[in-house]
Amino acid sequence: MRLYAVLERRGDPRSGKASELDLVHEGFCWPALLFGPFWAFAAGMWLTGLVLAALWAALLAGPWFWPPLVAAQPYAVTALALLLGLHGNDLRQRAREAAGYEVIGVVSGSGLVDAERRLFVALGPLYTR
Repeated sequence: MRLYAVLERRGDPRSGKASELDLVHEGFCWPALLFGPFWAFAAGMWLTGLVLAALWAALLAGPWFWPPLVAAQPYAVTALALLLGLHGNDLRQRAREAAGYEVIGVVSGSGLVDAERRLFVALGPLYTR
């Protein structure tokens, strides 16, 4: 079973804007590991993507400015990718919280579709906030 954090941005009933729900996977993030800054840009985390791109550029260009970094460069790039894979979903959740979402619970399922189904069964047919 996979766990997903349930985030909600409450709507304004006076203006007719509905609440928005988002599920963020808890655990390792393979797309963040493999694609780094491109994953951050695709997830809408522009500042995080820019910081990651700058870090990767510095790691890749570092040996040109300081030759002893040649031996450490592969380890540093691998460490950055692993850290991003380990904390990618946490970064995504924090970015959502900064955008006005709040964590309202955790749901499990065999996949995203199953977790969404379980969430909406638990919320009931008259979910209005």
